[in-house]
Amino acid sequence: MIKIFFKYLAVVLIFVILISSCSNSAPSNEKPKQNYLEQTNVDYKGKRYNFFFNGVEGYEVLVPQNWLHKNNKNTALTIYTKKNNDADFVESLDIISHQAAFTQNNSGGIKTNNADFNNFYASHLNDLTENSNLNIVAEGKELINKNVSRWVLLKTSNQGEKLHLLKYFVEGKKGIYILTGTCKETDYTVYGPQFYDIISSFKLL
Repeated sequence: MIKIFFKYLAVVLIFVILISSCSNSAPSNEKPKQNYLEQTNVDYKGKRYNFFFNGVEGYEVLVPQNWLHKNNKNTALTIYTKKNNDADFVESLDIISHQAAFTQNNSGGIKTNNADFNNFYASHLNDLTENSNLNIVAEGKELINKNVSRWVLLKTSNQGEKLHLLKYFVEGKKGIYILTGTCKETDYTVYGPQFYDIISSFKLL
């Protein structure tokens, strides 16, 4: 009888351990702090996209399925069109982050400072246009997924090629994100809306 009891107890203990192990290894809903592309095949505004998660810089954005992407050392993300001919112009959208000098509140947490954000935008724009052939076409303010942003459309020329640059500055809790789409001036009616669709999908994690 005692042997049977201990055998029964052993079986119960094993069962309890297995349940505990399964519960401890349950998957977490938190995104890992790393960068990766997830083949989500999302339908967004009539086109198909995949999600790119940047756990290091703290954002997610949609990447068109027929576009390519890469991570550079000094650029958080570059999304660009696929070309069959190396001589063809490659349209691209870059996303970089800048650690802004935001002020801290009494509890030590970072609070967004609109003055800092506007000063950064004005200074950055001045640096771009002061000593270059970049000219402002239009600019404005907008909310991107509830985050304050400012945008500017610039025109320039490079080796005889007239270009348009659409830049968005998005305010985050720890800094500012700069999203820049570049294409030929003559193709802006095609790629400008595509840039905006990508930019409007930008969300902070």
